[in-house]
Amino acid sequence: YSEDIGPLLANCNRVEELAEWMCPNDRYYKLNIRPFLESGDRFKPTIEFRQHSSTYNKLKIKNWIRFCMSFVHNSARLGPPGHMREEVDDHKLFEHMMMHVVKDRYLRGYYRERRMKFYDEKENCCDGCAHGDGCDARVSKSED
Repeated sequence: YSEDIGPLLANCNRVEELAEWMCPNDRYYKLNIRPFLESGDRFKPTIEFRQHSSTYNKLKIKNWIRFCMSFVHNSARLGPPGHMREEVDDHKLFEHMMMHVVKDRYLRGYYRERRMKFYDEKENCCDGCAHGDGCDARVSKSED
């Protein structure tokens, strides 16, 4: 993954190029940077994070806001990360992102616990739930 997209992103010189790679032709991606392309008095350069599911859980909301703020702040403050030298699984990628980009021990622990909760419930469900990607069982039931 990082070998494919890394050089493309590293060679982007304009926000328009980055937007085409990150969210081509649409704004409905997990990370939407299309508002940077808008102009005029009523538009402000923003980033939209569209990853989180709907919830009333205050702890989830607070931690998601904290995650987004740390991610943006540290991404602006720190230099770009180097490419991964090897193919890594989701667990290693998660740990790398939390340690080197987010840099918040509390959040790392919080999201690690949530990942493990879903992983531990795997015997009752599926890989999608174990990795936080959505329930495979619900998808297959709705298709029947």
